Amino acid sequence: MEDPNQKSDGDEKEEESSGDDADEAPVQLLRKEDLLFPPVLSYLYNDLICHYYAMKDWSVETYVLQAYLGFIAVSFGEEYLLPEIQKTYCVLQFSDLHIPHGVYKRLKTKYSSSYMSLRINTNLQAVLDGINHHHAHNWVNTNYTNLLKKLFELKEIVTINNHKFQFMTVELWMKRRRVQQQSDQINEEKRGMASESDEIEEILVAGEIGYRIGSIYTSLTGFSLSQYPSTGNIQLIALGLSLKQCGFSFWNLGHPPRPNGMMKYKADLGGVILSRKDFLQRWEAHRSHPPSQSSSTNRLAIEDVNSLICKEYKKHK
Repeated sequence: MEDPNQKSDGDEKEEESSGDDADEAPVQLLRKEDLLFPPVLSYLYNDLICHYYAMKDWSVETYVLQAYLGFIAVSFGEEYLLPEIQKTYCVLQFSDLHIPHGVYKRLKTKYSSSYMSLRINTNLQAVLDGINHHHAHNWVNTNYTNLLKKLFELKEIVTINNHKFQFMTVELWMKRRRVQQQSDQINEEKRGMASESDEIEEILVAGEIGYRIGSIYTSLTGFSLSQYPSTGNIQLIALGLSLKQCGFSFWNLGHPPRPNGMMKYKADLGGVILSRKDFLQRWEAHRSHPPSQSSSTNRLAIEDVNSLICKEYKKHK
């Protein structure tokens, strides 16, 4: 490894992707070969000062390797992939998954006539468009986007030790009735009056990108449409219930909530904070084991999100 105090060109990581303890620790240059050399990897795991590392290697193989080893990568400017071995992690055990009353209330009122479904890996571009629209400045740059497209096309990838990595888009689609206003331009008496015709439209209201290794799912980043409140939480809860049903071990939510309240939704879902050491012990124990149930994209999809969440909410009340 080298110490690059090479240029960041003033680029800053998006706030949602910078560490919960964004300190002045130097960023070290890293090569794929370093990650494959056990003494170096052990050093990285035990170094609690440095946690971000820069790589110029945007290959699928290197990305999957760093993910397999417990790093979570964003980007740094246009040039660098930026894997992080976090100091702390937020993880969710599915037995702790919590459905807030506010989400249940939204489903029973505002969205009572809206049909929502959870789909996996059906429209990468729509999810990327949602992320870019929601986060004006984000780390999903051109190189990262190209890498994600390759991962998406490859479906499942075999990692070292023959474990499986799969990139995932998680999509919450809403069907609703669209009312079209049709002004009568011919009859002067009817000018300004409207006739209504019902037409079904489908909207991607929330989504995220992430990946699974063994029986662990890791979230990267996502979005929800502000005009459809609570859909971000609905997507997360639906995904959590789906992962639970398929026998996943736990959910890696990445950075813990911050003292200023940012990312508080992770704690609201039931996430807890683990030290790097505790996280890596759990990570290494479960990355080699597939989920206990079939976890095909068809099994992870949920046709009627509204009913499932409301049923689960009532079950625990």
